[in-house]
Amino acid sequence: EDVLEARKGMMEFLLVNHPLDCPVCDKGGECMLQRYTMDHGYGDARTVDERRRFPKPQFDPLIDLERNRCILCTRCVRFCDEIGEDHVLGIVERGGRNRVATYGDGPISSVFSGNIIDICPVGALTSKPYRFVARPWEMQQTPSTCLYCSAGCDISAWVRDGKVLRATTPVKRKGENYMLDEDTPLFICNMGRFGGDYGAHEDRLLAPAKRVGGEMVQTDWDDAINLAAQGLKDAAAKYGPESVAFLASPRSTNEELYLLQRIARQAIGTNNIDWRTGLASSEACAAHSAALAAADGCKADIEAVDLVLVVDANFGESAPIFALDIKEAAKSGKNKTALIGATIDEFLARHASASIVNPAGATASVLNALAKKGGSSPKGLSDGAKEQFGALKSLIAEAKSGLIIYSLSEQAGQELPQLVSAALGLKERLGENWKTLPVATERNAFGAFALGCQPDRLPGASYNDEGRQAKLSEAWSAELPGAEGMTAPEIIEAAADGRIKALFVLGQEGLRSAPDPQRLAEALSRVEFLVVQDIFPCLGTDNANVVLPGALFFEKDASLTDLEGRLATLTQSAQAPDLAMDDAVILMQMAKRLGIEFDYKRSEDIFDEFLPLLGAGKPFRYFDLRREAPGPEWPTRPIVWSTKAERPTFRVRFAESVGADSISKSGAKKSKSKAKGLAPRFHWDVTRSDHWGDRSQS
Repeated sequence: EDVLEARKGMMEFLLVNHPLDCPVCDKGGECMLQRYTMDHGYGDARTVDERRRFPKPQFDPLIDLERNRCILCTRCVRFCDEIGEDHVLGIVERGGRNRVATYGDGPISSVFSGNIIDICPVGALTSKPYRFVARPWEMQQTPSTCLYCSAGCDISAWVRDGKVLRATTPVKRKGENYMLDEDTPLFICNMGRFGGDYGAHEDRLLAPAKRVGGEMVQTDWDDAINLAAQGLKDAAAKYGPESVAFLASPRSTNEELYLLQRIARQAIGTNNIDWRTGLASSEACAAHSAALAAADGCKADIEAVDLVLVVDANFGESAPIFALDIKEAAKSGKNKTALIGATIDEFLARHASASIVNPAGATASVLNALAKKGGSSPKGLSDGAKEQFGALKSLIAEAKSGLIIYSLSEQAGQELPQLVSAALGLKERLGENWKTLPVATERNAFGAFALGCQPDRLPGASYNDEGRQAKLSEAWSAELPGAEGMTAPEIIEAAADGRIKALFVLGQEGLRSAPDPQRLAEALSRVEFLVVQDIFPCLGTDNANVVLPGALFFEKDASLTDLEGRLATLTQSAQAPDLAMDDAVILMQMAKRLGIEFDYKRSEDIFDEFLPLLGAGKPFRYFDLRREAPGPEWPTRPIVWSTKAERPTFRVRFAESVGADSISKSGAKKSKSKAKGLAPRFHWDVTRSDHWGDRSQS
């Protein structure tokens, strides 16, 4: 009885200034204070004094602050101090005027700021884009994955009437209900949280179009796909298959990338297929492939090794949650972290045991110097950098194991050939207890590599793997092209020179990162026949002969691969506009016009075909990759649900032997990855009809 009375007294104190505005509060239905008040509080209020009142500030474009609801728990302040470490929030004033604020009431300048919405236990901090839009019990939840960087964070998409209204960290069962977990150690960045609403933008491509007399006019799907297929076929017949090229986006799904490389090789007969338009040269592309082929590290190694060496990377901007994982491990003392590069990631530098700032282009020489026993620091370092070099040599000598993490997406890859060679050489010198984790920060870069959507790779192996070539030739009933084709930089150059006559662009994300936009614009303007498949007008659509409107990532079922090779699933949460189509279906329809009849009834059939090629040790299905979601109970109703305990732990890995002195081509060895802890295929219940046809299944 004393405990129960103490609980009621504590709840009364928490509510002494809290306004009773639950009917208009966006936190209603998932509020800790509301929940505890109903469970443990008094039934009515005994206070007669006037409550605190603050004017409502407008200090942030994404986060709404109602200071009158704040109970001064300081969870948001501590998150910004301890996790985000940007110290942008604080408690100002004293006594009854205490309040949460930023300096000068400016915006919360942090890429992690959206997480304070979830961890706020009351309705003081809520999402402005979501404000007054819906109630939690009105929406369905869909377990999915973020599409913005290769960290591949799990998210939950909240859906009503076929529209995604918000994205949050994964929901969790707490007691009898599924709800947002305010105590979660999992966070997402603001791009993943607030960046999914652009599908409704007025500029979106909503219908297929073709060029007639210099103008783009709307047409129907049959006409558009027939024109696209016929243009590619005519160019290949007139000028040869090598005059046709395909460029993919690093945000394309595994299924789309697999289909695209099949079309290029099986239907057109060309190996001119790539996605790396952000790299400056074919040498950088070769180094990029060599790095991924030789990768043997994973995110779990960050906490398992003695020393983490971060090289030439700014993950705080390009992959924020991955940077958070590295920082937290160093901060908690699970390892020692050292940084090397022309620019140092300030987010990671706060807890680094050593930081070497070297001149631009000298990172490889620093790694080569570290690989030499007893070697001195390379020339050109400042006195401070030389001192840090000595400290790093000592850290390496003391470490029994280590992980070398380096970025493949900085500076258009201009230093990649030297950097990859030096990193692999250092790992080779340090021994078998050291691993490398090269990071391409584009969302599905590893998936494009693994699925063979580049000229030097086949699905699951090097293009020079004769055994894999024979296997695919037999499975596809087609002869593969004899030699490797052009890389993306070479395709752009060849198009600008007039040697590429027809070009198919699947997603223009890669085009936006091209290091020479003028050369790219020249290339697109000189191509005789250009097909662009995307959801927005951009560089390519200005010159396209045919435009095919695809689907947004929330609008399709598919799989993606993260920076360490782990598979994750996208789940269709929203409905695409009426005249837009699933990208994989578009590719299948075009393949049919090119003479290939793909026998895929749904996207998971494509997954089932390419999964064995990636070295999965045990069979599992596409749906097994989906994490556990709520059951059909109120108030959180799922679109796809499961009662399984865990997902397969399969990671795509190659760990091919690549010499540090020779990175132009990568060898091919059988993947050693195995699927462990496989869960049985779970039951799901959904009725949905789309371009695939009837998807009803239970």
